[in-house]
Amino acid sequence: MKLFYTLIILILSLNLNAQNCKCENELNFVINYYEENLPGFIDNVDDKNLKFYKKIKKELIEQTKIYCNKETDCYKILLKYVEFFKDNHSSIYQNSENIDDTNNENVENFLNSNIYKEREVIDLKFQPKNKIERIENVYETEDGTYRVAIVKNKNTFRDYVGIIINSKTLLWKNGQVKFELKKVGNNTFDMFMYLRNHSIKYYTNVRLKDGVLNDSWFNIELKNKKSYILIVERELIFKQIDSETNYLFIPTFSGNLYAKINEFYKKTIQSFNQNLI
Repeated sequence: MKLFYTLIILILSLNLNAQNCKCENELNFVINYYEENLPGFIDNVDDKNLKFYKKIKKELIEQTKIYCNKETDCYKILLKYVEFFKDNHSSIYQNSENIDDTNNENVENFLNSNIYKEREVIDLKFQPKNKIERIENVYETEDGTYRVAIVKNKNTFRDYVGIIINSKTLLWKNGQVKFELKKVGNNTFDMFMYLRNHSIKYYTNVRLKDGVLNDSWFNIELKNKKSYILIVERELIFKQIDSETNYLFIPTFSGNLYAKINEFYKKTIQSFNQNLI
């Protein structure tokens, strides 16, 4: 069975709730589909990294045997495989829904759902208080909706966890794991983030820089909390080519860089009445 796809976008939605579903079978299905149908496969896997690709694939297949019937953990494995290709036109999504936390009935139904009840809870015995450049610390979002303590807690997917110690939404409670971090370099991590509705998003190579993690979690000791600390591969560029033409370069429209892009736009908007490249 092959999924329908187009060259513009591929949305792959797997049902991990089916009876007798085995994670290994799900991963093999995704692998076979990508190897046979992904237009950019030959660009992502070549003679230079074929050995590494086979190694990653083998490791993920072995992991599925450990988490064969665990939906959330299986989905993490599928995410890790899909994100290997860094292909903006293909994605994999977990079945999830938006929850209106101002509606008591919606909240009650969500709190009784399996996705909420199965969210991992860790008894936090202490709140870390280390130097600002260390990952083990207390962080919060820019708007203060969530506050977490990051502590060591290792398993296949992580070296650290971010544990909720305060939440302004009823959809999260203290002790629940908000995200997981796997160290891949100096103050650099792969991250599994549990979103507001507890669905999962996977980020690779997120950085801790000057007390800011992934451009969205801020050490509580920071006085200035703005979401544009991370350095993108190529900076935002605006320049005048001649008296009638300007050049604007925006390398990404990532939501994580909204504040930085918005500030840049406000500074240059007065010049937009000319021809723009």
